[in-house]
Amino acid sequence: MNKIFEVLENKAFDKISKALFMLDTGKRITLPVLQNVLIAQSGDFVTLTRSNIDRSLSFKIKKGTVCDFTGEKSFTVPSKELAERTAGLEGFELLQDDEKLFLRSESATALQSAALFSEIMLPADDFPILPKVESPELFASVDAESFFEALKQGSVFASSEDTRAVLNGVYLEQVENELHFVATDGRRMFLKRIKTSRGTKGAFIIRKEEIETLCKVAKLCKVRGNIGIFKNSTGYCVAFSVGETVAIFSGKILEGVYPNYKQVIPRELENIVSINRDVLEKAVKAIKQFTPKPERGDLGISFKQHGRTFCAENFNGEVITELAPSEKELPAIDFQLVFFEEAIKNSKGAFKLAFSDAFSPALLKTETEFFILMPLRKPETNRRPAEPERQIENEPETVNA
Repeated sequence: MNKIFEVLENKAFDKISKALFMLDTGKRITLPVLQNVLIAQSGDFVTLTRSNIDRSLSFKIKKGTVCDFTGEKSFTVPSKELAERTAGLEGFELLQDDEKLFLRSESATALQSAALFSEIMLPADDFPILPKVESPELFASVDAESFFEALKQGSVFASSEDTRAVLNGVYLEQVENELHFVATDGRRMFLKRIKTSRGTKGAFIIRKEEIETLCKVAKLCKVRGNIGIFKNSTGYCVAFSVGETVAIFSGKILEGVYPNYKQVIPRELENIVSINRDVLEKAVKAIKQFTPKPERGDLGISFKQHGRTFCAENFNGEVITELAPSEKELPAIDFQLVFFEEAIKNSKGAFKLAFSDAFSPALLKTETEFFILMPLRKPETNRRPAEPERQIENEPETVNA
């Protein structure tokens, strides 16, 4: 048996193998080799790559640090086995015997002799051509923690419907020294801006499913510091460091023209109320807890003035929470409750609610996040009706038996 691969630092390698396993190949993919990791040698580096044709994740490792490549040519190994069977080992070797692959480790948690790792080695030539981003330009250089947080927040507000595919992701736009993250499903919109140190003007869309994988990988690998985002007309890639290892996540840009989000942002709103975050969260929880769910639609929240206090209440006016004092008489406005649940979960700091009337888009914002919300245009009959005045003159005469 010939030794073709050796892991020297399994603590670092364990994160890499698990991150590669996270790349979802999708149920529609039937090529067996897509369940594998391609291990190849490139000069003084070893690369480990997984792909599902539309996107790929690759780690470039300097030989002799985390691992070493001792074989003559590239090969593939099952991603699941690589992540699960090597977890916790202090180090291990992969050995080849004809078309079979064996695992050997001297650590106490593995067999002392060679153990069968894979019945059949799928050839590296079967591995698909990766989605390359040819001649990419640096789109932005940003803080990793801020970038992944904004992506994760935005994906919550992106649409999941197939009718408008262009809304099934987060829109990234470089504007001067800021990177804008925008997502909408047609009923509400999320906007966040973070500072960039370098970059070029432009925009593109990242799909929701790619964001989910990318954020999971970043969390597992504890990505810190600055990351680079590169793009061309068809694809993009996100490059970041995991210790001394360079990781590159590549994908295809979601095609289509994104709506002009700047036109949707309401301007010169007359009514602005500062709301303590904890108080608003308390109001949302109270409505959800004490209001029966309607037969149709979702729970709602009404903002309404009571005397000199701006309050939040359910549509029946039975659950009322005082939010903030207000000397100005403010109009009532209604929303779906879920809008505020998601805004609270995906933001930090105190809120300001700004609106003009009960029908126009409103703005809920923190210091860094903006939520543009469409009010509910529900008929007044959905509220508790007032007692009707009795029309005495129209009452029928009483007939005595």
